[in-house]
Amino acid sequence: MRSLLRVISGRPARILPPIVAGLAVVGVVALRAGASAGSPARTVIRDRADVAGPLDLARVSLGQKGRGLVVSFQVRGKISGRLLGPLPRPGDRMPRYLCLALHRKGRPGVRRLCLGRGEKGPWAVGVEQLTASGEVRSAKTIAAKMLAVHTDLVRAELPDAAGLAVGHYKVHAESAWSGPACKTLAACHDRAPSGAGARFELRPVRLAGCSRAGIGLAFHGPAGKNEVALTFDDGPSIYTPKVLAILNRYHVHATFFEVGIEVPGNAAVMNRILASGDEIGDHSLHHESFPSFGSIATTAGRIRAATGFEPCLFRPPYGSFNSGTVANARRAGMSTIVWDVDPRDWSTPGTAAIYSRVVSGTHRGSIVLMHDGGGPRGETVAALPRIIRTFKSRGYRMVTVSQLLGQPLRWRPA
Repeated sequence: MRSLLRVISGRPARILPPIVAGLAVVGVVALRAGASAGSPARTVIRDRADVAGPLDLARVSLGQKGRGLVVSFQVRGKISGRLLGPLPRPGDRMPRYLCLALHRKGRPGVRRLCLGRGEKGPWAVGVEQLTASGEVRSAKTIAAKMLAVHTDLVRAELPDAAGLAVGHYKVHAESAWSGPACKTLAACHDRAPSGAGARFELRPVRLAGCSRAGIGLAFHGPAGKNEVALTFDDGPSIYTPKVLAILNRYHVHATFFEVGIEVPGNAAVMNRILASGDEIGDHSLHHESFPSFGSIATTAGRIRAATGFEPCLFRPPYGSFNSGTVANARRAGMSTIVWDVDPRDWSTPGTAAIYSRVVSGTHRGSIVLMHDGGGPRGETVAALPRIIRTFKSRGYRMVTVSQLLGQPLRWRPA
């Protein structure tokens, strides 16, 4: 195929056209058969038929998937999603909810996760922080990836453990409903287990790599979900810890494309990137145009030696690539990732310009190019908090590139 000539980031680049979710519990908890000491566990709560009504809890499960959770509710009646509230209203005389309450060992208060839809809209998870006396201290809704929706069962994947800290928890499920099934005017309630609660451990994990080979070439992700990917090139550098601190402060994720010659001596911050749930990509050995397979493979080897992470993504320096570049990355097991939003922050146009160019050009599925190395990056660092706040106000979820593209990832104990 004949190569096309295009200019990316103000530099000429040869490109190709775009190619474009055990533990078993019956009052107690036991390790899942075959689970290793380092593998995430799953808690299953089975409850007897003790309350008459559609939301009488039969089986509830909670498991860890990467840094996220998978929660499942099964009832003996029927679930009507549109009548379930993701955020139960305090004092509601006619409540209807399915919730999971988690109390972290040694800490006051309870985190409650409720799955529902309300009167309209997609399924969501209500996240409430309750005080020791049961008062709601904070509440919000987050997006949920629905894995199963049946008349008697719902199962969802929650991103980043819904803000839970790693550690040991006591957990129990709660449901409530009202209507003819209740013997009195008061609402009916169920709890599982009926006693003190089951045990669950949320373990620290970090990215280890991809579970399948690269997908080829991508400029952006799918536009069907409110997700975007922030990416940072040319590090690691003295600016990388500052970028990482901002991402952690706002609880969002990004992908760092790193240059091989910058890896030595920077293992600590690279491991902090992975421990934060962010991703590392390959950006060639010397930041050269049209890098060879050796350049890409050597950089991947340095990343692997420093962190134990096997990079899944390659970004061509300057956006310069041809069919050979894409083939070299694929041979190394990586997808070639370009971008569709470029604020040209490498030219230091000013913090306001970087912010304006990013937010005006970003849409669902965008891959945003920025830099944390290769020169003075104070303007990018200064613009980042406002960019994140604007994206959050628009309902965007900031994810890694692999997550944006639906690329399955492998995790290992941290």
